[in-house]
Amino acid sequence: MPATHNNETSTKLNPPGPLLLFDESLYQFCQSQGFEFLTIRVYIGLWLAIIGIIVAAFEGSVLVKLFSRFTEDIFSALIVFLYIIESIQKIFFVYDKHPILGDYCETEITVFRNATENDTLITENPNINITDVLIPVTYLEKVPTLDSSGRINQPNTALFCTILTLGTFAIAYYLKIFRNSHFLGRSARRALGDFGVPIAIICMVFMDFMLPEIFTEKLNVPKGLSPSNTTLRGWFIPPNGFKSPPPVWVMFAAVVPAMLVYILLFMETHICELILDKKERKLQKGAGFHLDIVLICLTNVGCGFFGMPWMCAATVRSIAHASALTVMSRTHAPGEKPHLVEVKEQRLSSFVVATLIGLSVFMSPLLRQVPMAVLFGIFLYMGVASTDGIQLFDRLRLFFMPVKHHPQASYVRK
Repeated sequence: MPATHNNETSTKLNPPGPLLLFDESLYQFCQSQGFEFLTIRVYIGLWLAIIGIIVAAFEGSVLVKLFSRFTEDIFSALIVFLYIIESIQKIFFVYDKHPILGDYCETEITVFRNATENDTLITENPNINITDVLIPVTYLEKVPTLDSSGRINQPNTALFCTILTLGTFAIAYYLKIFRNSHFLGRSARRALGDFGVPIAIICMVFMDFMLPEIFTEKLNVPKGLSPSNTTLRGWFIPPNGFKSPPPVWVMFAAVVPAMLVYILLFMETHICELILDKKERKLQKGAGFHLDIVLICLTNVGCGFFGMPWMCAATVRSIAHASALTVMSRTHAPGEKPHLVEVKEQRLSSFVVATLIGLSVFMSPLLRQVPMAVLFGIFLYMGVASTDGIQLFDRLRLFFMPVKHHPQASYVRK
């Protein structure tokens, strides 16, 4: 629905990190109070729709005018750091699980059972024959030093995952820069720049395929399309609960967490749209803050009934989408940076992306061949690439540049 009805055509949706943390806290609260977590989320989704419609009816979205450039840049910088830190943290987890060791000993050690009992028996009976208490050979057990699954302390795994991560980032980021270079033709540069991320993924997956002796953790993709736990629930979450209906007061008390969720949705969505609707992007269709927040709240009603995570505007993906639809100048003077001409505002790309994500269910055998380290590289790329256009980072770069090389920006001239 957002792909076809949103007023801001470049907006993408995803489950944000703050709302995932909120769900975790809500789950712990429901467990401690004996409530059914998924049933409570159904009522939160219903209250979200009511709150969203009421706020839009009273034009509550005009409060976004209180968000200054500083607020937008801080929010964008936070998302950038979250992506970068997340990718680095995941690599550290790989080094923790598969540390770099000087020697990977896989020999088997013979272990004797009941050795303590035999020592006691010999101590208390000094005249006993040692051969009478020795364990027969048939009772010996060989215990391997490594886990039988072979997924701990795998040699070369940590270093190879680092190569996959940095390789994915380097290819994707270089192709992004290559898009505005002077090599090849304009169409070839645009094609390579627009498809830099898929090209990077294919290259690194091929490298992993050519080195099967090195263990790498792959994507865990289930077979087919099914709920998370078919033994506990089906597709639809009943409002009356799985075991017993929730108390009536709980249905009305759900408005409190719904207000917290709405505040997060309000900030995430409107700040994302403010960033997309900057004057320098030269968008023509304008913004629809009231319509978009209502549509997102209605979408989350369905998320509650189907047990899916809450959805809101994805700032990084939306900016990346807008950047891919941006047309840069080709007639600028030598030595000058290309300037933005227009952004192709259309709904087809968002609809095709949503359709392909649904069809990816049938590509599960291929997706299981993608190493997790490749995704870490994509996270790193999304974080670094998103620094472009954030004035906070542009100003920080000026600290390390001579004054004669400062750009002719308004905040520099002032």
